[in-house]
Amino acid sequence: MKKGLKALLLAALAMAVLFPVLNCKKEPEEISVRLKWVYATGFAGDMVALKKGIFAKNGLDVTLHEGAYNLDPIKLVASGSDQIGTAGADQVLLARAQGIPLVVIAVVFQSSPVVFIAKQESGIKTPQDFVGHKIGIKPGADPMPIYEALMKKEGIDRTKLKEIPVQYSYAPLLEGQVDVFPGWTTNECFQFDKMGLKYTCVDPREYGIEPYAMCYFTTEKFLKEHPDIVEKYLKSVLEGYKWTFENPEEALSVILSFSEKLDTAQERYLIGAMKPYILDVPDEKIGWMERSRWEETQQVYLDAEMLEKPLDLDSLYTMKFLEKIYK
Repeated sequence: MKKGLKALLLAALAMAVLFPVLNCKKEPEEISVRLKWVYATGFAGDMVALKKGIFAKNGLDVTLHEGAYNLDPIKLVASGSDQIGTAGADQVLLARAQGIPLVVIAVVFQSSPVVFIAKQESGIKTPQDFVGHKIGIKPGADPMPIYEALMKKEGIDRTKLKEIPVQYSYAPLLEGQVDVFPGWTTNECFQFDKMGLKYTCVDPREYGIEPYAMCYFTTEKFLKEHPDIVEKYLKSVLEGYKWTFENPEEALSVILSFSEKLDTAQERYLIGAMKPYILDVPDEKIGWMERSRWEETQQVYLDAEMLEKPLDLDSLYTMKFLEKIYK
């Protein structure tokens, strides 16, 4: 009797020990992500992945933070406050030049949507037509190095231009204070179409100026310590972008749910407007990177004298996760 009771007790104890193991569910891994700017369609991959449960499906608990003038993704990721961020390729290049150990894991916007806009009545259609006109410039902002690279490549003497600093408002163009305004196809073009303004765009891409734009990055430390999280995150985001283009109207509803400030018509326009910038990759492998394109991108910022010397591109970005995801 004692032996039987002892065996029963041992069996019960074994089950008590094993039961939590057999029934435990792995907790999702937490990660904090910092966007380059406020919630908008450009970050649809993250927004859709969060709201449609793609992150959760891949075992992640993601907190998605907006960016702002005083919330720099570079600084916040470098400090460890956030683990992954989005920023312009130029920002990451400059950070690496300053010794900040960031690594790009994907480039979503394969080229910049920066264009130089003029009223149709001005007759300005090419960079050469800028000569003798008032040109709006944005020192310190995304369009500036692209403008400088375009002027240099086209051999335009900038002393023959009247360069006038402008802010984000396009009022100077409407009011005639400038003849050319540096804007984005994903913003000003929508606004001008809406108001019925006849305009022309000088697109730097048509002149071979195609630097990489928005990319996803993390730190060398986080990449080394948590490669599994980085892979799950990137896989989820890429799936989110793909789903957005396959289901644009449903994706629009998801995007609008993030902020009451978003304009339905503009966000719908943006889904279509950003598509060629994101899908301009072999076999529509969203986020894909090429060494030659990184070299071209770096050259734009060397020409603009934002970089003093070439960087070690091998440490700037990694194809490890993209190659695994798209194998």
